[in-house]
Amino acid sequence: GTEINKSLAAIKIDKKSSTPSWGSLEWDYFANVTEITANSQNPLTVNREYYKVVEKIGSPSYEAITDQSTIKVGDKVMIRLTVKTDRPMEFVHLKDNRAAAFEPMEIFSGYNYNGGVGYYQNIKDVSSNFYIYYLPKGVWRVEYTVRVSQVGSFQSGIGAVQCYYAPEFQNQTKGNRFEVK
Repeated sequence: GTEINKSLAAIKIDKKSSTPSWGSLEWDYFANVTEITANSQNPLTVNREYYKVVEKIGSPSYEAITDQSTIKVGDKVMIRLTVKTDRPMEFVHLKDNRAAAFEPMEIFSGYNYNGGVGYYQNIKDVSSNFYIYYLPKGVWRVEYTVRVSQVGSFQSGIGAVQCYYAPEFQNQTKGNRFEVK
């Protein structure tokens, strides 16, 4: 870690031939998940919100969960992912990494259709993946519910969205911390 500094970010590429060439450069690093922020300048963005589901007679109500909120084992939590795009896109992957205390209520993967967008939802141990064949221009929401299963302090991973055809269109959510009593 101490050997890595900003001088390593400068690279020089020298191409001797006149033929076309393609290349890629990637810099991987580790960061605390709560320090990661979203890039609001990207034309493809994703935002994640958490809501505690409060069962009432007739219909449930939703209370926003913040970093200071306390939740209990057994609580039902709705996770809302809001994706915005300024252009239509195809083959978009939306991935939401869950906190270790959150167990998905839906256990089977399958195709879903919600508000004009069809997607394949793939449930994994630590994440929920949404594969969107066609994402029209606009604002779109994907929601799913989890149950709080453990006591302790937990961090969620980031939520990420990326267009497979144009990988430069990608973004992520910030990480969240939860205290479960």
